[in-house]
Amino acid sequence: MLHAVSDIVSFHPNKALKHLQKMPKSEDQANFWRGVADAEIYNNQNSGNILRKYINFLSALPVALRGQVTPIVGEALIRTGKVHALEQLFQLFPNEKYLRLEKAELQEKLGDNRNALISYHNIIKSKNNRDSAIAFSRMIMLEYKLHKIDAKSAASLLLSHIYDWRGEHHELSLRLHLAQLQAAYGAWPEAMAGLNRALILFPNEADSINGLRQKFFTKLENDDILKKMSPLAAAALIEDNMDLIPGSSLGMPVLKILSSKLLDLGLKHPSEKILNTIIKTAKNDREKFELSIDLAKFQIRQNNLDSAQIILNRINKPPLSFDQKRIIDKLNNEIETMKNKHVDEKIFIGEKHKNSELKKIIIDADRKKDWKTEEHALSALARLQIPKSGMLSNSEAQIAVNLAFTASKMHDISKINEIKNDYINRIPAGPQSALFMVITDPPISKKGNLQDAIRKIKNLESVVGDKKK
Repeated sequence: MLHAVSDIVSFHPNKALKHLQKMPKSEDQANFWRGVADAEIYNNQNSGNILRKYINFLSALPVALRGQVTPIVGEALIRTGKVHALEQLFQLFPNEKYLRLEKAELQEKLGDNRNALISYHNIIKSKNNRDSAIAFSRMIMLEYKLHKIDAKSAASLLLSHIYDWRGEHHELSLRLHLAQLQAAYGAWPEAMAGLNRALILFPNEADSINGLRQKFFTKLENDDILKKMSPLAAAALIEDNMDLIPGSSLGMPVLKILSSKLLDLGLKHPSEKILNTIIKTAKNDREKFELSIDLAKFQIRQNNLDSAQIILNRINKPPLSFDQKRIIDKLNNEIETMKNKHVDEKIFIGEKHKNSELKKIIIDADRKKDWKTEEHALSALARLQIPKSGMLSNSEAQIAVNLAFTASKMHDISKINEIKNDYINRIPAGPQSALFMVITDPPISKKGNLQDAIRKIKNLESVVGDKKK
């Protein structure tokens, strides 16, 4: 028994339970300590039912031991709603300071909110860091529930005190409440990021955390919140929570939103690998066909025509229904039409085009996200309008900037370097020059030079600063 009690007061409840297993369940003292150990591991059902029967055992404990164990008993009775047993506990120890928090929580539970707030406020001023931190979070949540403060104010207050007491159950509860408050006022990226952080800090509580993550993610999708978010916020949120996207065709709506948002940002859709993985998890041939068609459509929208063709060839095998064959034929015709519409660079080199004609081609290609045609047309426009030497005018510099930007959208590194070498020293200092350098410079790497990073940031600031004027 002494070993079990020692383990309990040193917060090793699982060790204590192993010692107590050796003792008969008919022994009341052993049952009491089983209840305390269960309370420490938050086994609420067991602890509440056991401890309510043995409240009087606390009177026989030495004062120091009673001071450590009684709050554990009180918290377990609060969590399990054993109000009668709690009242019995408070009658037994009416003036013990270590039960102030439990008394305040009981006041709240019974609807005596005014006195609960007063009690929480008094505990906050105490020197007990644990009770003070817990009382503060309870007070904020109660004030929010009573509409004394709004969700944003409550979240801000909780966030500023999140590290006041780092007891596992308290901090996890606080982080879950914080995420719910952030969601309540529409700060979804912060709410989801907070839950992902909680998942790292408390891996053993993954079930409860993931339950809330999934609930939030489903709401984001079903209520069209993701569609209304800015492209960057939505894309980042989806990419950070890919594990919540269901396999099979159920995951397609979210991936379509991701594709749309990334295209809005001028980025290539990175989810081909994810889509292929989902295709492999398809329940049957019909679902696999539908997912493959969705992936082919993605590739066509991004002008990855060869990739789309490979996908269609992969599923264009008997047995196919009439409708399935018709869908494949329609997409094949669309690919062929788009390939024929691509204007080869040789045409631009071999034929004379007026500036107005080239500008129409550029605008049309940009609208269709046909970067290859846009790049060829811009190259032809550059040959017509940009002299072979000397500093460029504003309009000439803008053509060079547009050409570099289009090459970057194609991820054509060799073309970007070629454009950079041609124009880097010919664009006058100013926002256009800064933007050109931002586009043509390689990304800042983890091993990059600090001065190089500072230079790139200054270039960005030059561009942004000019737009603000």
